[in-house]
Amino acid sequence: MKPKKCKWCKTEFTPFNSLAQVCSYECSIALARSNGLKKMEQITKEKRKEMKEKNKTLGDYKKELQIKINKIVRLIDFNCKCLACGTNEGKFDASHFRGVQAWDNLRYNLFNIYSGCAQCNTYRGGNLIKFREGIVKEFGNDIINYMDDLNTIYPFIKLYKSDLIELTEKCNGIIKELTELNKTIQTRSILERIELRKKYNLLLGIYI
Repeated sequence: MKPKKCKWCKTEFTPFNSLAQVCSYECSIALARSNGLKKMEQITKEKRKEMKEKNKTLGDYKKELQIKINKIVRLIDFNCKCLACGTNEGKFDASHFRGVQAWDNLRYNLFNIYSGCAQCNTYRGGNLIKFREGIVKEFGNDIINYMDDLNTIYPFIKLYKSDLIELTEKCNGIIKELTELNKTIQTRSILERIELRKKYNLLLGIYI
């Protein structure tokens, strides 16, 4: 038999048969205990995950979906400047034109959300006047007029737990797709950003 390394102490030994993994009885016991602990840790981790999932509220699922939607927005607007202040530096968030708290019905609409710097989104209350001006300058009056009408077009959305879970899975697929696409580009044109918003709004099926 060829020498091999002990799976526990890493000492080289000559195995007595091809299935031997350790060099001694002591190492065998130690390895078994280690594997047992790892298995228990995995079981505990799975049970905690199961309990966490079981105790989730509808609000928790809505927040999880929002995180995914925001990620999609940042990927669509990859390397684009902040619409409110024009910077392309620093941390970027997903900025809602109409805020989530006041307009829950528009929280997932991709035409209501754009990549914006954290300074404007978090510390300047969205910098809404400049945000609006930036949308008009970048996308034109047709888009801002459409955005102004969104609350009338979609005054109410009703999503159940099962809907939110399914939508989150769809978002995972979109994120994967956009992540791969972004490896081959520097940024996107205005038209491309509009068309992707149309495409993914349709795919998600919340605003149709």
